[in-house]
Amino acid sequence: MIIHTSITFIVSFFLLVLSTGCVELKTAYIPPDTLPNGWIEATSLYNTGIEFLGLEKWSSVTYERNGDIDASLTITTINTLVLTDETELITYVNSSVHFIFQGRTTLKELWHGSRDLSTGHTSKYVIYQGINSSTNKSVRIIGEVWNCGVTGISIICLGSVFNDENSTTSLEDSSAWAVLVGDLRGTIDGHISDVGLIFKVQCH
Repeated sequence: MIIHTSITFIVSFFLLVLSTGCVELKTAYIPPDTLPNGWIEATSLYNTGIEFLGLEKWSSVTYERNGDIDASLTITTINTLVLTDETELITYVNSSVHFIFQGRTTLKELWHGSRDLSTGHTSKYVIYQGINSSTNKSVRIIGEVWNCGVTGISIICLGSVFNDENSTTSLEDSSAWAVLVGDLRGTIDGHISDVGLIFKVQCH
């Protein structure tokens, strides 16, 4: 009788959670009218999923630089009953970077840190640089994460910029990288900007 009552309580709890919208997902995004010239949303790459009986939901939206420079930013939103620790989010970023680029790019971590964003959140980030063994192109990568207590979601931003074969500009000084990481305090490579893509992510 006690076991039956416990099971009934657990099932009722899950149904209550799902019906009250506690795991309703608000997707973080960059307002379309604020995208810099040359950047577009890759709508075909939008993805979403539900796991753990609906108790975890996620979605991802990707922005790409439309032109001769290979650059992109994917914003993944995760909603669970309890916010994920940001250290765990960075660990996930590190694993994802190595998985995505494994076997074809030699990577090294340049540095990691934290910064204040325009949305009022303090993020954690990690910067990588690497060289593709087959094309000999260089790539610079940023993984940046934060939790939004207002909406109860976790944000993972994963951006990359590959060098232009005909460019003599270093990756850290390139316009695509500046647009990707720029913020009002110039905390990454000194890029001071109020139109940086990560800086403009809306999550509440």
